[in-house]
Amino acid sequence: MIIAIDESGSFNKDSNDLNLFVAAHILSENGQLEIKRKQFENWENGIAEKFIDKNGEVKGQLLGKVELRDFLKNVVLQKPEVGFSIVSIIPKNNNSEVINKHHRSQIVQLDYSKELFIENNAIKKNVNFFDQFTKWLNKRNESQFLKMLCLKNCIYESFYNGFVFGIITELNDELINLKFKIDNDFISNDNKYWKGYLLKFLEEHSKRKLIPILDTWTDNHPVIQKYVKNGRFNLNIPFKENLDFFDSKDNFEIRIADIAAIIVNRNFNSQGYKSLYQSLRKRLLGKDGHSQLVFNDFNFDKTMEQFKRDSEKKKGG
Repeated sequence: MIIAIDESGSFNKDSNDLNLFVAAHILSENGQLEIKRKQFENWENGIAEKFIDKNGEVKGQLLGKVELRDFLKNVVLQKPEVGFSIVSIIPKNNNSEVINKHHRSQIVQLDYSKELFIENNAIKKNVNFFDQFTKWLNKRNESQFLKMLCLKNCIYESFYNGFVFGIITELNDELINLKFKIDNDFISNDNKYWKGYLLKFLEEHSKRKLIPILDTWTDNHPVIQKYVKNGRFNLNIPFKENLDFFDSKDNFEIRIADIAAIIVNRNFNSQGYKSLYQSLRKRLLGKDGHSQLVFNDFNFDKTMEQFKRDSEKKKGG
């Protein structure tokens, strides 16, 4: 399974619009990825020239209802059907002070993790990376931080939803070959920091929402062998070894996510796209197929103290 992710919206802190990330779940094994590629390219090749940019890519923002309806009919709903997960936020609905508190808490966590790293006699190169990483995170403005949190949530939710779908449909090959492809338009040269950020803070999600493992799976089950280490789900497998950022021009899966994100955006932020969204909505995976984020306030000092205690226990264990 390829989980391709793209975004729609400015994520401006004053925006009243729904800003979002869409993950497209595309089956990849037993020739299914090539079938979907041909379906999508056939749709692209039928798009009028006025909707094509100088690089030969479809300019999704220019597409009308006819083109988007054909996309749903001839790509999304054709077997093998595409599934979706959506994570969104309305920036204006969130208090800036609370957002900044969340941002600051993550910086403190990184600083403390670096201290533990040094205590364990980490090599200088790794300590320097922590320093650069913390500086990078500290420089993110509010809009960038909102985008980071949305992406982080979209990655975990889409993995969870895709994993559950694979279990229910008994598509073990799809689960053990699951890969993320994320549009690299907005990360510039910060790839290594984005991956570090995602891996560091996705662990929070795994504690609140455990990845399901069936009791009937033995130690020899291919999914257990792939993902479980010392009795625990190894997050490095899906989120480090099989996640990267790509150019959409060379990865049709990301272009599918892009067009889907346009449909979702127009449904919530424009008029007249309800029927198109309803067709796409049928392909949302899981009961939380569309998750809208709201930042909750918290006691900063108590939360940081708890984080430090948990980190010490983890070090001691």
